[in-house]
Amino acid sequence: MLKIKENRKFKEITQNEIAKKLNVSQSYISKIENDSTKCSVYMLEQIGDILEMCPRDLIGCKCHEEKKAL
Repeated sequence: MLKIKENRKFKEITQNEIAKKLNVSQSYISKIENDSTKCSVYMLEQIGDILEMCPRDLIGCKCHEEKKAL
């Protein structure tokens, strides 16, 4: 499950703001957040840029944390 919604809300950014920056509809962003549609890697990178986050963190990847522990 993607962690876009919780990070977007934490940063006080609306779905509409993200949608306008990406030239997509607000409903498309909503569908991504609710796992109703797939999100391309490119779109995930773009959303990550807006939220100032690594796309890995938006998908809940902990692989970089595990490498640091080694």
